[in-house]
Amino acid sequence: MSLDDRWVHSSVDKLVEDTLDLCRELFEIIVEDLRAAAADVVVEGFQLLPELVSGVGSSARHALFLVATPEFRRATHFSRPHAWTTPLRTSDSERAQRNRLERDDRVGEHILNAAEEQNLKVIVVDGSRNEDDIAAEGEAHLAGSRS
Repeated sequence: MSLDDRWVHSSVDKLVEDTLDLCRELFEIIVEDLRAAAADVVVEGFQLLPELVSGVGSSARHALFLVATPEFRRATHFSRPHAWTTPLRTSDSERAQRNRLERDDRVGEHILNAAEEQNLKVIVVDGSRNEDDIAAEGEAHLAGSRS
């Protein structure tokens, strides 16, 4: 699929569907790697959908999801030097960028809703708290899984 086919001509619904399907495919590989690990590990990435993670951990305290608000996601996205790398390689960079951001918003919404449905911990990141405070909340949650 060309970049135009993916980011310009695909509907946001299709982008979300493809992203969630890819997450499900990659999750199986991640689980295989975790089973081979000799120690407890922290696994990070959007591929770890709550509905998949809930069936793997022995407790809801083994999972934690950081979900950025759309506003915070945009603020941090556009501060990255590579934010326009892919969109500028399409025939309509503004549409490609809009589609990518909307896809990311909807995947974030999916993760938030699915985590809540699975009774898994969510920390919403909106820029109002510093990294240390967010990390402390996450550490406290995960530390409870060792009790």
